[in-house]
Parts: sequence; C-alpha cells; structure tokens
Amino acid sequence: MLTPGGQAQWRALRQLQATLEAARERRTGRAWVRALKGTALESPIRGIEAEPREYRQLRDGRVPLAEAPAVEEAPRVLAKARIRSGLSRGALAAHLDTTAEQVQRFELSYYAGASLDTLLAVSRAVGIDPA
Repeated sequence: MLTPGGQAQWRALRQLQATLEAARERRTGRAWVRALKGTALESPIRGIEAEPREYRQLRDGRVPLAEAPAVEEAPRVLAKARIRSGLSRGALAAHLDTTAEQVQRFELSYYAGASLDTLLAVSRAVGIDPA
C-alpha cells in the first residue's frame, strides 16, 4: 500500500507518468501501437494514484473494513486496519516487540512467513478480534 511517505512508489509513479507522456507525444510508428502502449501504462498509473486516496480514506475512518475477510484477504485487511486504527508502523512494532522495518517487511510481503502468533498479535493490536 502506498503511503504518503512511500518515496519509491512516488518515484515509480512519476516515471510511469513521464513514460506515458513521452509515448503520447511520439508521432512515429503506428497509431494502434502508440494507443496500446498508452493503455498499458494507464492501468498501473491509475492503481498507484488510487492508493493515497484509499490511505487517506482509511486513516479518516471513511472506509469500512471487511466483516469476515477470506483468509487470502487477511494480510491486506491487517494493513488497512493498522492505518484505520491510527497506529504507525513504529507503534505497531512496539506492540509486537519488533522494529518498524520488520512491520514494513510484513506488510509489503503480505505477512508471508509471519507466524500465526504474530498474525494474532497484529490483529489484536489493530483492534480486530481474531476469535
């Protein structure tokens, strides 16, 4: 999830936008190829641009969390719940007795490799009853 401080994601967004603009300005080649390149770039740009909006909506409590998410949705729900609860990665790390960097790795990897105990602790820390 793109956060306001996610500099790598912002750089990637700017690069995609610049590439799209260059593709639109280029007048060489076939029109359908240019259109296809533009379409291929627009989708990831829209996705990246939507993430900060979603982050602000979660942070401000304007987006409800899923009541009972499917197991495969649990990692994303945990990240959203952390934002909605107002916990920073550092604050969650303190609850888990780990580092903010580890929490970031958990979230970026969708909690791959995290133990069940860790997932339950994260759930409780962000206000989700794991029962």
